[in-house]
Amino acid sequence: MLPQEKIELLDIGKVCVRRERAVATWLPTYLRVERGLSWLGVGLGAAAPLLVGALANIAGGYWTDLLVRRLGLPWGRRIPAATGLLAAAVLLALATGARSTAANLAALALSFGAADLILLTAGLYALSGVLWLAIDPRDDRYLTS
Repeated sequence: MLPQEKIELLDIGKVCVRRERAVATWLPTYLRVERGLSWLGVGLGAAAPLLVGALANIAGGYWTDLLVRRLGLPWGRRIPAATGLLAAAVLLALATGARSTAANLAALALSFGAADLILLTAGLYALSGVLWLAIDPRDDRYLTS
């Protein structure tokens, strides 16, 4: 069993990076109503975070692999997660203050991309059964290889 605080941290992390519903529902409405974009602009603007996120997801996987080789498993996983979520928060704050639509949309897309730096790593980690190792590096009972 995991200690309660580690479960809570996992829940917080999941909430921070799982925001597809915001992209699918809130962002198009925001772009149309608040920013006055045409429907074509709404479609392109709503696709931008997903495209940036996909590229950041792949880049984050490579970056994480590099850090794991250099720094070991715990820090190789923690650094991209902390950096990505911090950058996402800063960029989201910048997006709220942006006056131009282009700057607002760029900051939103980059914010979503920064959060996606850790998704590939987290997904592969969970699928391979070593998620517990990231939570507690001393606990290797779930390693299969």
